[in-house]
Amino acid sequence: MAKSNKSTETLLIQLESLCTTDKQKDRYDDIESEHNIYNKVKQRTKANDQRLYRVLHVTRMLDTSLQLFLDIHGCRHGHSIGEYLDDLSRGSADLSRLNGYLKQRFKEQIANVRNKYMHSSNQFPRENEVNALTSTIRECLQAVLNLKIT
Repeated sequence: MAKSNKSTETLLIQLESLCTTDKQKDRYDDIESEHNIYNKVKQRTKANDQRLYRVLHVTRMLDTSLQLFLDIHGCRHGHSIGEYLDDLSRGSADLSRLNGYLKQRFKEQIANVRNKYMHSSNQFPRENEVNALTSTIRECLQAVLNLKIT
């Protein structure tokens, strides 16, 4: 898990480098805070709670990251992870589009998984589901940060 944590930190540094205003830097601090909470959740006592909190905080980190990226490029219209992915697939005057296949896969493997656990009582993810979600979120962040500025 240490390697994947370093990968996430590298992606977050790339995102931070795009922040030019104090407001953007403040929002980036919120993202970093979610990442730190995610890393500390393993100290919780019950395994089900640990995994649920990790899903919560890693998806909050992604949500705010996508929001910030779209705001930096002036093309945010949505208010949720799925809608942010829609915004990215439309692109903008200065940003290339997110591939439609990736958009759909990220919705299914991130937004739908998040919603399954955040909106259902007595539902807890297994460790392999949390790991898969975290990996897909890293892939999503990488794909977004690789969008070409036109």
